[in-house]
Amino acid sequence: MKDKNENGQVILEIIDLDKLDPKKNSSFGGKAEGLARLIKAGDHSSENKQFASGGKGGVFEKLPPLTPQKTFVNLKSKALVPRGFAVSAGTLPVDRWPVETRNIFKEKVRALLAQGLIAIRSSALGEDSAEKSFAGMFETVLHIGSEKEALAAADLCIASGSSERVEKYAGSESAIPVGLVVQQQVEAKAAGVCFTIDPTGRDRAVVIEAVPGLGDKLVSGQVEPRRFRVYRSGTGAWEIPEPGGQVLHVNISPNGAKRVGAPHPRRQEKNNLNFISLETIEAIAAGAKELEEKFGFPLDIEWAMDHDDRVWWLQARPVTAAAEPPDYIIQRSNDAVDDGPITVWSNWNVRETMPQPLFPFTWSFWRDKLQPVVVGHLAGVSQKSRLLPFLYPLDVVHGRIYFNLNGMLSAPVIGALSQQLISTVDSRAGDTLKYLKKIGVLRGRKLPGSSFFIFFSILKAGIISFFKMLRHLDPEKSMKILADDCWAIARRTPLHLLSDAELREEFDLWASPECKRILYGLQMELVAMVIYEMAKKAFKKHPQALDLLCTGIPANPTTKISLTIDALTEAAEPFKDLFLEPLPTGELLQRLQKEQHGPGWLDDFNTFLEENGHRGPMEFDLGSTRWSDDPTMIIEIIRSGLKLPQREKLSERMARLSARREQALQEAIAASPRWKRPIMRRLARAAARFMPLREAPKHYAVIVFQRIRHAALELGVRLAKKGLLPEAGDVFFLEIAELNELIEGKDAAHIPDKLRERKQMFSRYKKETPPGFFRSDGVPVIEALDFSTPLEEGLLRGSAISGGTAEGPICVLTEPDPKLVQQGDVLVMEYADPGWTPLFPRAAGIVMEVGGLMCHAAVVARELGIPAVFGVSDATAILQKGQRVEVNGTKGIVRITQEAG
Repeated sequence: MKDKNENGQVILEIIDLDKLDPKKNSSFGGKAEGLARLIKAGDHSSENKQFASGGKGGVFEKLPPLTPQKTFVNLKSKALVPRGFAVSAGTLPVDRWPVETRNIFKEKVRALLAQGLIAIRSSALGEDSAEKSFAGMFETVLHIGSEKEALAAADLCIASGSSERVEKYAGSESAIPVGLVVQQQVEAKAAGVCFTIDPTGRDRAVVIEAVPGLGDKLVSGQVEPRRFRVYRSGTGAWEIPEPGGQVLHVNISPNGAKRVGAPHPRRQEKNNLNFISLETIEAIAAGAKELEEKFGFPLDIEWAMDHDDRVWWLQARPVTAAAEPPDYIIQRSNDAVDDGPITVWSNWNVRETMPQPLFPFTWSFWRDKLQPVVVGHLAGVSQKSRLLPFLYPLDVVHGRIYFNLNGMLSAPVIGALSQQLISTVDSRAGDTLKYLKKIGVLRGRKLPGSSFFIFFSILKAGIISFFKMLRHLDPEKSMKILADDCWAIARRTPLHLLSDAELREEFDLWASPECKRILYGLQMELVAMVIYEMAKKAFKKHPQALDLLCTGIPANPTTKISLTIDALTEAAEPFKDLFLEPLPTGELLQRLQKEQHGPGWLDDFNTFLEENGHRGPMEFDLGSTRWSDDPTMIIEIIRSGLKLPQREKLSERMARLSARREQALQEAIAASPRWKRPIMRRLARAAARFMPLREAPKHYAVIVFQRIRHAALELGVRLAKKGLLPEAGDVFFLEIAELNELIEGKDAAHIPDKLRERKQMFSRYKKETPPGFFRSDGVPVIEALDFSTPLEEGLLRGSAISGGTAEGPICVLTEPDPKLVQQGDVLVMEYADPGWTPLFPRAAGIVMEVGGLMCHAAVVARELGIPAVFGVSDATAILQKGQRVEVNGTKGIVRITQEAG
């Protein structure tokens, strides 16, 4: 029905929602047009189709939950739009409508009231548009039970178009024409909103908020909603990794610390978390995403669920302001692999050693040179075998090396050993991996050829490799082989005397005969881990001995670095005044040359750099600087050490810890059954002898990396002199194949553009950090933590790494800056690669967000006897300068003892 004024112009129109054409009837306002689109998109009328999500009349197929936190639903239906009609937009109050129009309005209202209560909602022109949503600006009236109430509600809605807040939001001084949507009111058991994209840009989740009863409590902010993040899995199923917002950290306690565990009981009781099922939530998400595809843009949808568990769409509008979710770039070692519907990547272990983006040269070296050699060596597969590229376990996620877990677990025998290795090095990552396998998300990669043949080939190679490794089972002999062979490589022909072709051959060093014994030495890391685990089990009933099992052992080269720096600090005491001047490193070293006895100290310092200058933060990245390139970090450690009051020498500390260790072990052995004592003695001695091999292979292998780095830099110098590169260091922004082409005179014209693009991407990678576990389908992985015992407020939980208890002030480090560290600080870090460990001797305790029992930082912390807790999520955000904490490295708990300020 249309109403016209005296000039014949249409001033009012009333039409049923299922008859309204949003393309033709543009005068009904955004809300009515959105409902009309919902009806058209579903290809059903608003009266005769339903979208069942569970309960009575459900028409979806439900699979049994795999865990209490994850359910999959195969959806087959759509939602119902409440029956109703729309009134075109205007500014006239109801009493100025023509009589006939009011009568038709009342007639339609009576028809709806015969079915129960109704709701009247504003539908203004421009509302719910792509430009402006006007969310919450106009009026909605619920629980209308009579014609009189309906007329009053209509007046209220129309009048809201001239409210001050609407005019201010619209930037107009004139009233906004408001239409009406009149519908049957859903007697809601639950209601809420659904965003088909996350407006915050966190990821690609469908975000759903739900409250018990009507949704007006949510819109008005009267109640905290239950929040869900729902994802479409690569398998086609829907997943809720964090049901009800039950994330790893919830609530802020009165003292500012986040409480780890389940949601706060009072919040849980207040929200009545059982008012809606996960099946319903997944059904809403599936239906909303289907609507998004038909609408052609992301949607903000209001919904309600009645007491028969039927879901109703109440409103749909475009999401007007949403941040883009992160788009992580994946570079695979082999694009031809078949990982199944979902690939899972993890940076376990490498997140401590290579946490930052790699230079393109480094990734091409790992992908094309190092990975084939190491994988072929471990799997016993020829470099020419077509199977070899399918066994590669490394990919790059947003510039950073990650393990492709599908590939890592695919090989028979090696896959099972790899899973055990992950659990040993990082128990939290190991538990997460097991969980992903259990729910069917993580599957082994499909390998070409006969699985029977692959199994026995790898088993045979493993047996041969094991017996070859037995030759090096003597830890002192293995250490000597590593040192001799790696230093022999360092003493090869000086690089500046080599031709370009010979320099390029240096990139293949790991495939050379000189590195063959080094590869077997690297396997000794596994032997060290096995022996440590065996010793732990032997002493598990003796807590003090267990805490001190690997303490005070100085043979680890990384620990020797700290001992040498401490000795250099003591020897620098005569030059204390000079060191405490704010001099740059180069000028300080020049001034020392002129000091009495200064040249002798410099000789010792240069010897240190000759033996350890190949180390430094990010030392596995060939483009990263080493201490030999810039020894400022070492100088700053010495400088800050000279500022400290009289202290115990590190050598004395190690001797004291070694004596404590020996006493605790002897007491534990004496208290054990007689038959067990010889086993415990042998394992205690073996742990002391073998544990340095957890770190030594890496220390010496980096010497080979240093040689390759210098070869690339020498080529960079030559190319820069020819004008083919702006500067020598730019060589690391090229892949090896591109560098070879440039040396051969190819592709030179494109180099400036390529370098500019690579540097821009490198800068972007540094700003955007992907999660520790990453799925190809974008579904987040919640890493496993033990929530079996609720924690008090002010406590944080992680993995017990190095036993003992210590208390001290917080020092949060984002880079290895010695100037920030004071004696007795508790160091709090996201990660710490071995290049950071010279800072450890000054620490009372160590807290890290990542890392496990056998990571490099953990080994050093135990040897130095420093209580440590790793795997404390968000530690660098929760713990702040000015706080004091107690670190219990035996129980894996960090307690805030004093707040900042």
